[in-house]
Amino acid sequence: MQGLINILSLKFVFSIYSVLLLISACTKSMPPKEFVNWIEDEENGYRQSVDAGDIKITLQERPLKYRICIENQGEINNAIISESKEEDEPLLHFHFILRPSKVETPFLMFRANDEAEYFERLRYYTSEVENDIMLVSESDTLYPVLCHFERNYHVAPYNVITFAFENHESIADNYRVIFNDQIFNQGPISFKIDNNKKIPKLKPSK
Repeated sequence: MQGLINILSLKFVFSIYSVLLLISACTKSMPPKEFVNWIEDEENGYRQSVDAGDIKITLQERPLKYRICIENQGEINNAIISESKEEDEPLLHFHFILRPSKVETPFLMFRANDEAEYFERLRYYTSEVENDIMLVSESDTLYPVLCHFERNYHVAPYNVITFAFENHESIADNYRVIFNDQIFNQGPISFKIDNNKKIPKLKPSK
């Protein structure tokens, strides 16, 4: 019995320590590169990955300060930071990263039987995929108001779909982003989003 109590006590201490580490990370200020790395670290909740058959699907949340870091290539000053108010965001931004899970073959070419199948995939992802991406909350289902498939002409084994939903007041604190892919028939894939996650402060690069 004493051994069980000791184990439970250790688990409790570890849980408290993990919470304190998270609070510490979210109250400190980070320079742009460190901030981007933090957002892209799956342990912090802004990135999630699922292996769906032979395809790996990664959902990346893209909060405003993260996008500012990317768009300005890490060159951030106080004026830019002061203008970036997350609560005023009219859209919720995301992207999917799609890639074969076990090989380095370019995503659109993975297991394509011929050129016709490759171009059919390209047509779907560039003109139809927005119909198969949705945000589902307790009271609403939304489809993207922006959606863009980024072609990379096979220089990487992955492709990126960037998309955004209207930031409605009806969206609950917790909701799901769902992807019902029609090419590899591995959907619907559901990603649970906690809308109350903490985020570090961003400090200038200079």
